[in-house]
Amino acid sequence: MDNDQLIMDNEKIYSEFISGQSKIETLYVLGMAKSSLNLKGAKSEKLELDFLRILHAIKTRKSNEQVIGYLAVWDKTKQTRIESWKKKYLAAQENIEVIPLDEITKKKFEATIKEEKEKNKEGINRNSNRLSEAKQGKEILETFLRQQIESKLERIEETEDDKLFGVNWDYYAKLERKN
Repeated sequence: MDNDQLIMDNEKIYSEFISGQSKIETLYVLGMAKSSLNLKGAKSEKLELDFLRILHAIKTRKSNEQVIGYLAVWDKTKQTRIESWKKKYLAAQENIEVIPLDEITKKKFEATIKEEKEKNKEGINRNSNRLSEAKQGKEILETFLRQQIESKLERIEETEDDKLFGVNWDYYAKLERKN
């Protein structure tokens, strides 16, 4: 299943839940954002772990629950890697949408992110917590993720409490059918 089909499916699942057309009692919307510019070192494993967290939530849901997931990434090369993991983990049909940063936002923040990544690398080499922060990249991608989800899923609201599996999701919403 291609990403465009997942977009329609995620939006359809959400729409049917909100309108009361589905029998689902609880809908989880999960999102993770990765601001890495490449997948060198442990970055690939961290992205894969986020993918697997979302996949685990989807695979272990109860029969009256639905989970849809989003992964915001810096560029399409990571999208290609995630698509290969979908095949590897037999998850091609699962509702995990990959959202690469759009070119306008990417160009706007590229210099900032590159500078931050260089400082982060220097901070790690010097063992300096002050230099090894990556707050700007995280904030940029998380804001982008939030905007994308909220533009696709009308009137959705992020939830701060009762996080699924205790994971610190970059975006988390839990919607329950009101009886």
